[in-house]
Amino acid sequence: MSDFIDEEFTKALEETRMRLVMRSMLTRYVQKYLTTLMEFLGEVIRHQNNRSVEDWNAFVDCFSRDTVVAMDMWDERVKEGNGKLVNSARRVLEVIMHLLSVKKPVDFNFIVQKDLLDDYGDCPSFVVRFILQARQNELDKDSRDTMMALWNERVAFQQRGPDDVPTVGWSQPPSFLGALDRSLAELNKRGGLFRTSPRKRRVKAEQKRREDEKQARREERRVRREADTTAKKMKGPSKPGMHSLQDDTVEVGKLADLLK
Repeated sequence: MSDFIDEEFTKALEETRMRLVMRSMLTRYVQKYLTTLMEFLGEVIRHQNNRSVEDWNAFVDCFSRDTVVAMDMWDERVKEGNGKLVNSARRVLEVIMHLLSVKKPVDFNFIVQKDLLDDYGDCPSFVVRFILQARQNELDKDSRDTMMALWNERVAFQQRGPDDVPTVGWSQPPSFLGALDRSLAELNKRGGLFRTSPRKRRVKAEQKRREDEKQARREERRVRREADTTAKKMKGPSKPGMHSLQDDTVEVGKLADLLK
């Protein structure tokens, strides 16, 4: 990714445009990374017998290593706002890493209060639930239940609705965690005999969303072309410039007008 950015973006885009694109890419990268992690944890929960993580500590170490490598790459390329966006991205991944590695309810409670709710108070509950449920081979049931109860207790004042979005105590724009698709919350459930699994429904919904976006872009381009064509017809062709024999100056018509 870094080679692609360095070779393509720096040559194809002007500096202002490149900075905007880089910020957008970083945001989408973090959201995709977190989404992929939730999809993986949902898969682990659905198939505990044959898809559990054999070495959770090694898994967390890999997550930590990937975070360091990725954020160092972005830190070199996104410089706006004194690196505020990169720091925010690095921070959310560090909080997730702490949740993936915490083992004691007292430490979990500290992370939730001091790290998670202060900066990511709109974090969906399924994020915490997935992280705890996926650790059934590492944490005993009492510890997992205690941690989940602590989370529910800490967010009770937010008066979350059916969509799990806070209605009290969080007035900021959606955070990296708050921007996660709430449909991910169903990925830990299996499909029934006559019911498609949540994972397949999500894949189908994502495909439909992409097709709708493509269709919307095509329609937008079509409307724009028609508007340009109408504007040209209303304007009408302009007369080409004429050479005056009494004047040494020559008026030159536009090439587009001459070729009509």
